[in-house]
Amino acid sequence: IFHIKKVEISGMSFHMKNHMANKIAYHGGINWNDMHVNDISLNARELRYKGGIMSGELEHLSFRETSGWVCESLTGSAKVGRGRTIVSDLHIKDKWSDIHMPSFMMSYKNAKEFKYFIDRVRIDCEIENTELDFRTLWHFAPQLYGNELQTSLSGKVGGVVSDFEVDGLRLAVR
Repeated sequence: IFHIKKVEISGMSFHMKNHMANKIAYHGGINWNDMHVNDISLNARELRYKGGIMSGELEHLSFRETSGWVCESLTGSAKVGRGRTIVSDLHIKDKWSDIHMPSFMMSYKNAKEFKYFIDRVRIDCEIENTELDFRTLWHFAPQLYGNELQTSLSGKVGGVVSDFEVDGLRLAVR
């Protein structure tokens, strides 16, 4: 349906507000009911929508979320549609962590499943040569706030967040 060769965005902001009556309780970290993302910088290419699939190459994405999390760089090659989000060569870097995932996939029945993300969206990923600091995780799992564990890890993860399975995990605490 469309093909965009190149996209460049600088200085953009994004605000998402949940107007539903049954909101997710906020306990710190990213406020998914009232999310503000600022200083968005994006370079992407080969954006396409065809046959129900959106795809593209993300060459650079950086932003600042009001919880305090700053994404210094996010890159990867993505395909989204028909109940799957597939990202190849996903790389996420912030002040504390440097995450490399040769393959990352989320599977779901439809977009409504994201309301129950922890129990209904399946994640399958391969993690390689990753430096993960729990200060990064504070923004996504506020229950971990105060834990400054620093790890190096590689392995495979699969399942829903509430019931992950891990295979071939190599973990070193720094």
